[in-house]
Amino acid sequence: GTTWGVAFDGTYIRQETNVDWDILIRGGTVLNGSGGPGFTGDVAISGDRIARVSSTPLDPARATRVIEATGMVVSPGFVDLHTHLDPLMRLPGAESHVRQGVTTALGGPDGGGPWPFSAYLDEAEALGVGMNVGFMAGHNTVRRAVMGLADRAPTTVELETMRGMVAQSMDEGAWASQQASNTCRGPSRSWMKSWRCLRWWVKREDSIPLTFGKKDSDCCRA
Repeated sequence: GTTWGVAFDGTYIRQETNVDWDILIRGGTVLNGSGGPGFTGDVAISGDRIARVSSTPLDPARATRVIEATGMVVSPGFVDLHTHLDPLMRLPGAESHVRQGVTTALGGPDGGGPWPFSAYLDEAEALGVGMNVGFMAGHNTVRRAVMGLADRAPTTVELETMRGMVAQSMDEGAWASQQASNTCRGPSRSWMKSWRCLRWWVKREDSIPLTFGKKDSDCCRA
């Protein structure tokens, strides 16, 4: 491969080496995510990209670091679509996920979610986190911000305010909007009415409304 160095006088120096990859993972059972059977192979990595996947052995001399993976599985990172990411700012390494092979997590489930949205994402990006993360705009978060815990249907003005907050979250990077369809006591009709209105609007805007439901017995079990 080709590398570049800089001399003391600022001159760029081109250097040819036999190293093409930063990491070579050898001899593992490769699952490529297609649903097909695994196969014994090597995976070469350059920077943050997979450079090559081969069912025939690759030359370890072409890699800076070699990881022997015989007897292990080499696969794409897992995706956790229901993640409570509240501790992320305190534990940005996300080791409880990463050490189990999870490389992408979707936060803001059960109708929760960060607000203001962009400020939270900016803080997470500045801090640096150990896995890929996405967030949903939470119906419960939005409703509480506008109405508190009032057990009634939203007024027209309140509903428009909530729609504006969800739209802002979508524009700022939310992947979807979600509401939890049950709690230990179950949602009131007024909460479900505001969610139905927002859900219709979210679908109209070509985004994704999600509802998470679980039985009272599951939630209230000691």
